[in-house]
Amino acid sequence: MPTRLLGMDQRLYFYDLTLRRFVTIDYDTQPRFVDLSLNIVAKHGRHIRIVENVKSLRQVTVLANASVVRLRELQIETTNSARPPALVPYFSALNGAASKFKHLRFSELCLTCDGLVTILQASPQLYDLTLIRTEVVGSVTQSFQHSSVKHLSASIKCLSQGYPAGPSLLTNSSSLTKLNTWLDEPKLTIQRPSSRRISLGGGGLESFSRKLLQLIPKGCLQLEILDLKIPEMSIDEVEMGNWACKGLETLSIKIKGLDTKEKICKAIDLRRAGCKKQRQEKENEEMEEVEEETKKARIPAAVMRLDGMDLSIEARVARHLLKFVELETVWLGYKSWTSA
Repeated sequence: MPTRLLGMDQRLYFYDLTLRRFVTIDYDTQPRFVDLSLNIVAKHGRHIRIVENVKSLRQVTVLANASVVRLRELQIETTNSARPPALVPYFSALNGAASKFKHLRFSELCLTCDGLVTILQASPQLYDLTLIRTEVVGSVTQSFQHSSVKHLSASIKCLSQGYPAGPSLLTNSSSLTKLNTWLDEPKLTIQRPSSRRISLGGGGLESFSRKLLQLIPKGCLQLEILDLKIPEMSIDEVEMGNWACKGLETLSIKIKGLDTKEKICKAIDLRRAGCKKQRQEKENEEMEEVEEETKKARIPAAVMRLDGMDLSIEARVARHLLKFVELETVWLGYKSWTSA
């Protein structure tokens, strides 16, 4: 549309947007963007990267333009609580633009589990997903693993919705390197973007499903730091968890029954002795001839109980810790222990 055909107000607004190159659209400060003609959006939509504070479907439909192909971040928020258990129609209005999303932030919305899966499927490049005061209802009827989401921020209720009857948001995000969660109101932990860390703590986590907790170390292969100080874990569930994070370097957990300083110290001692045994066995494999009696003499007596004969809580915990050869720091409820 020729500039001379635009009203004076729209010309001035368009000029202001042109100076900003359309990179970031914030509806709180630029509410009149929604009034731009389709021709203007078509001509300059390729510059749009970030859209913030979307509060109406109309503010999204203006982006449903073939030229809007570089949108990376979208923040949707409603002022009225949306209770109907159905996927909000925003994504269908984007006409394929979601395929480029890197960051998504939803606030005050109501989504079905399948609706959330639809969003993830439409956003294969999504890296960071945040759900603030957003309700997820129903259960997932389709299986889907998102391999690109690395950072996830959501309430405990959102994370566990649909589980154990079916997969949850947590089980659908198998490549997480950072997880922030809370009970009701967000209590986010600021972390380095490159960290491969998951930390859960604070009031209310006692209600978090222990079985669901096991999905974190089981599904996050790249995990290096795991901080699960609340609630206590059952050693039975830990042993059955089949933790996949073999590169774990720092672990903070509390085990039910390992509840005294003496028991914790014994578990740490058994783990240290086991590490020494592992190093000794590795050295012995490189030797051509080693006397069996000499080999046994180099192994502390306490380690001999780690072959499965000792079923005490201390020995079971020690055996689990020995599965992680990169583990350097351990906290079991009484001070942090580092590898010698």
